[in-house]
Amino acid sequence: MRDVITIEANIDGETIMADMHHDPHAEEIAALVAAEDLGDKAFLAEYCGDGKLRLGTGGGPFDEHSNRETGEGRKKGCCMTLMADVLDL
Repeated sequence: MRDVITIEANIDGETIMADMHHDPHAEEIAALVAAEDLGDKAFLAEYCGDGKLRLGTGGGPFDEHSNRETGEGRKKGCCMTLMADVLDL
């Protein structure tokens, strides 16, 4: 993984870890705020099953980047738009 930072986040009363770029983009920060404000137990179960939320990195549902080796996996939108879709914003 490229330069990544891990910070604590609180979603629905549960403390988890969140990965994002070392110098987080505004859309990653906004996605984290949205997850903390609107995420619930179902969100945690589906998107943080291993106790970690990956924002704009790690190849998860909120990582819009393609795989560096294969070029596959690019998602339409940015981290925040992907989060907005999940949270029905």
